[in-house]
Amino acid sequence: MRRIPERVILFLLSVTLLGKLGFAANSSDTIKVNNLLRQSISLQRINVDSCYLLAASAYKIAQQINYQNGIRGACMRIGSVLITQGYNDSAMGFINRAIAICESLNDQERITGALILKSIIFQNRGQKDSAFATIYRALRYSDRAKNPVLKIGAYCTMANLSFDYHEYDKALREFNVALRLAKDANLLREMSDAMTGIGNVYYKQNLFTKALNYYLKNDSLLPLINDDIGYAQNLHDIALCYAGLKQAGKALSFYSKALKAYKKYGMQNEEANLYYNVSILYNDLQMPDSAIYFLNQSLALAIRIHQLEKSMECYKLLAETWAAKGDYMKAYQFHVQFNMLNDSILNAEKISSISEMQTKYETAKKEQQIILLDQQNKTKAAQRNALIAGSTLLLLALFILGFYYVQRNKISRKNQEIAEQKIKGLLNETEIKTYNAMIEGQEEERKRIAADLHDRLGSMLATVKLLFSSLDNEIDPINLDNNEQFSTAKSLLDEACGEVRRISHNLSSGIAMSSGLVAALEELCHSVYQSKLIKCKLLAYGMEQRLDQPIELGVYRMIQELFSNILKHAKASNINVQLNHVGESLNVTVEDDGIGFNVEEKRKSGGMGLYNLERRAAQLNGIYTVDSYPGKGTISIIEIPTTI
Repeated sequence: MRRIPERVILFLLSVTLLGKLGFAANSSDTIKVNNLLRQSISLQRINVDSCYLLAASAYKIAQQINYQNGIRGACMRIGSVLITQGYNDSAMGFINRAIAICESLNDQERITGALILKSIIFQNRGQKDSAFATIYRALRYSDRAKNPVLKIGAYCTMANLSFDYHEYDKALREFNVALRLAKDANLLREMSDAMTGIGNVYYKQNLFTKALNYYLKNDSLLPLINDDIGYAQNLHDIALCYAGLKQAGKALSFYSKALKAYKKYGMQNEEANLYYNVSILYNDLQMPDSAIYFLNQSLALAIRIHQLEKSMECYKLLAETWAAKGDYMKAYQFHVQFNMLNDSILNAEKISSISEMQTKYETAKKEQQIILLDQQNKTKAAQRNALIAGSTLLLLALFILGFYYVQRNKISRKNQEIAEQKIKGLLNETEIKTYNAMIEGQEEERKRIAADLHDRLGSMLATVKLLFSSLDNEIDPINLDNNEQFSTAKSLLDEACGEVRRISHNLSSGIAMSSGLVAALEELCHSVYQSKLIKCKLLAYGMEQRLDQPIELGVYRMIQELFSNILKHAKASNINVQLNHVGESLNVTVEDDGIGFNVEEKRKSGGMGLYNLERRAAQLNGIYTVDSYPGKGTISIIEIPTTI
């Protein structure tokens, strides 16, 4: 079933605003920005990656020349691409900035489009109340803008939201409003999309006859707007309805038409789905051999285009179909394939959580910048209003005097806040310097103890060993007990000498000072692995060259502390350490599969572990972040600039 997709709504918004980019100035840079945005829009449905790159280039140039309308357009374009790719948090930052610019320019049309996109982001996040509130706001702006395409897009978005929350009666009302508006304005494409939405609602409720009625109407409308892709998908929808009505012959006929169209336009995702739906039809007809044939077709295509979810569905249905045939060996084999693929998808999701953490961090930083810009705009508006009020009420002396005192108090509070922020900054700077001095003191103390162990205790043990070895010839060789005791004592003395050297070596930063960070971590992992308590794996990329000694030593100490915490508290079976040196940044990830913990509760309890790690990272101008949940293990990320 073809849902009124967000990508269709995004495309309609793009087309509607395509001719409204505007030229702020007759300069080559502004013209270049607008041309890049037009090219980006034209590629949105056929090449998402190119669309994103063009919009990003436009964004960069617009920022350099402070072209606000260009920044707004690029933010809208980048945000819409990120929505289709599932990066909702990143998309929100760009859309919010576009909204702020639209509000400052009082641009009713563009703010409507931006609010529709923001509602879709809330919808994807599962934030129902925020999604509805935002789309209602978009509807109000669309009334002021008097643009029927935007208003229809808002109603379709609201209908999709109701559809997702199974409020089918409400979704039908909203799609019907969109259809009526499209008919009144004679907008054929919008009429087609609204009818598709109505058909989908009826199909979801198993009202196949009503759904089929709208799909058949759409079948005659789509060729008029030259929407070949939509026409192929509509044929698939008609086939699904006939299959639901148990009219297998008609269903297979429309499946065949849809398949030809999919092959013609290279729509491989839809082709794989079609084969899968045909296999379901043959299973319903109790024709397992035909069902297996089409399932194999769907599986082969899904594997070729790396469609993991569809591959997993095929494995599962193949297992069930072979079991229905009585061939339990093949059913078992496909069930094993299903489980293996399912496990690999879960592991991939776990790995992607690291990237998600980074994305959230970047999004939060951008949102703070947007909030600051919004506050600046509001402050300017307040000052403008104050000036107008003062000019208008010049003759009212008492009011002017009161207004003067109010403004003076506001300025006083603002100056006080600025002074407090400066004091807070100075305190933070002093705290960091104090912590740096403490770390330097600890390192000096380590070196002093190491020197004492090596020069004094090591020399003493070496002398004792030399004297003890001179007694070798004095031991009665006949007396076996004396020989064994002497050998044991000599062996223990050798071990003591070696242990003193090893402790001295580690205290003075050992291999991290001589052979480098990677060699030091390999030695650390080897030591942990030899304990047979936990497995340790180290991966290093871009570490062919040595880093500055303070960076290597600081990172090594942080990883030592993380290992200590894992061994003491995590009850883990595996530790994975990964170093990535790209450009002028070092990214370190330490992951364990232990019992995990609640990060917020740990911070509230006042524990020093997280605080120390964050301070060590700050000492190197870097950041330390941790992601952990009870029973889910822990991921620690250290990001350090390699040029201090």
